[in-house]
Amino acid sequence: MSAYLHYPTTTTRSKTSNNYVFITELGHTYTVYFDLNATIFPDEEVNQYTMYMGFSCYPPQRPSERKYDPKVGYTIMRIVANIFKAYPRAIITYICSSVDGQARHRSITFSKWYMESPLKEKIKHLKNNFDDTYLWNAIQ
Repeated sequence: MSAYLHYPTTTTRSKTSNNYVFITELGHTYTVYFDLNATIFPDEEVNQYTMYMGFSCYPPQRPSERKYDPKVGYTIMRIVANIFKAYPRAIITYICSSVDGQARHRSITFSKWYMESPLKEKIKHLKNNFDDTYLWNAIQ
């Protein structure tokens, strides 16, 4: 992924999560987080490989105020690739929240980032819709 332009990130790791922070040229601060204790399948052995992923942007922006910045997607996909390097058997779930009516938009954007990244050659992407909430799952 180094051929793609991305933002430098700082990383904070703990036993329960990995957090990555980057700042865009417009001054927006993104935090990408991975919850390593997801307990998605509590009674299954595979649960040890599951994790939730999410990200936030500060300051928050209304959809009409957002400016497209391809480096944001490249940076987030680079972070996902690094998670798979650190945790080769990871099963990552990204939930596109429907709380503000933007779940479909989030799913489309995340899928676009995936399709434009080298991850599509190595990572299996499974997309599901559950009660107007979109789930994005990835396994290596």
